[in-house]
Amino acid sequence: MTKFGLEIVSGEIIGDIYRTGQLFNDGRPQGPRFNGDNDADIRQQAQAYADRLKSQYGPEYARLYPQGMELRIWD
Repeated sequence: MTKFGLEIVSGEIIGDIYRTGQLFNDGRPQGPRFNGDNDADIRQQAQAYADRLKSQYGPEYARLYPQGMELRIWD
């Protein structure tokens, strides 16, 4: 049904509801996006990714990310 140019629909969402997150440094995305059922899942994935970077980069990590990285999570 259309009313005043707006389409009014009814129905159900099919599928899982998940959240997405990504690490940012100085406003720029870093690495992959993380998907999970809740914020804790995404934080865990992001922490594991950051730990891998710290291990791979060694002391260079502190130079590249002196302030660390920011995790942004959205629906």
